[in-house]
Amino acid sequence: MNTHTKHERFLSVYKIIIIALTVVSSGLCAICTAFFFDYSPGYFKDTALRYAFLAAVAITCICSLSSFLIFKKSFKLNSPDSPSSPEFIFSIPACGFLFYTISVASHIFIGGNNSPMLFAQALFSIVSFIYFLSLSINIKASASIKTLLGLSSIIAPVLIVAKSYFDYYSVMNSPEKTLLQICLVAFALYIINEVRFLWGEAYHRLHLALSGIIFLLSTCYTLHKLLIIINSDQVANAEDIALCALMATIAAYALLRILFAAPAEDEESNNDTDSQSQESICDSTSDECLNNEISQEIPDQSTDI
Repeated sequence: MNTHTKHERFLSVYKIIIIALTVVSSGLCAICTAFFFDYSPGYFKDTALRYAFLAAVAITCICSLSSFLIFKKSFKLNSPDSPSSPEFIFSIPACGFLFYTISVASHIFIGGNNSPMLFAQALFSIVSFIYFLSLSINIKASASIKTLLGLSSIIAPVLIVAKSYFDYYSVMNSPEKTLLQICLVAFALYIINEVRFLWGEAYHRLHLALSGIIFLLSTCYTLHKLLIIINSDQVANAEDIALCALMATIAAYALLRILFAAPAEDEESNNDTDSQSQESICDSTSDECLNNEISQEIPDQSTDI
């Protein structure tokens, strides 16, 4: 069994474990939010199910990070623009950022809020939309332009994290804030690593680990926030709905990136097979050379006699 086949099998098991643990974790999160959540302070009630949810999240994150132990440093994933990775995947976060941009723009032009933070969020959300749209329709642009768009689109999730952190109307260490902030920071690192694919310098094991963590946290946040919006007595805020939709698209994007992830062709195994074939050729040619030398020596001895 060559290295490429081993990576395929390990990756298949890795996908099944991460997806199964994420389903369990998000299910526990939904149950805790629906039945054991105190809306006034914004915390889960102190029950055994709460600790089971936290344990499931911790186990899923550890399993996601186990990619550094399972796969060797030579392990490489297929690039995002490879045939095995469909281009429609990138249209999903593009729709999420577009919807979020419309929500932020409505606060500016309809609500009359001229906050510089909202202008920055609208601007860089549009940049993120353009970046993922360019990948989805495969615009023929140079790697430098795509890199500039990709690095600029990192600012959009960072601004959302900053706004959530300085939101004094919600509890500082609430589950909602914690899930949102960690997930968006991981998503920003994920975009940075995807940009590195353009230059062939990506960290493949980190990319795989971040995919699992983003899928876990964004799914839990989406279910948690959606149940809060449904069960709350207050009218839902348009920005909260847009943020929930954005996180749902990020969850779907991370899931599809996990499902369509495949190991690249192992160059080392190809080099080994090439070297083995060259050695066999050299061995065969050396045998032929020896036979030729022996056949040449025999008639020379007969002529001397």
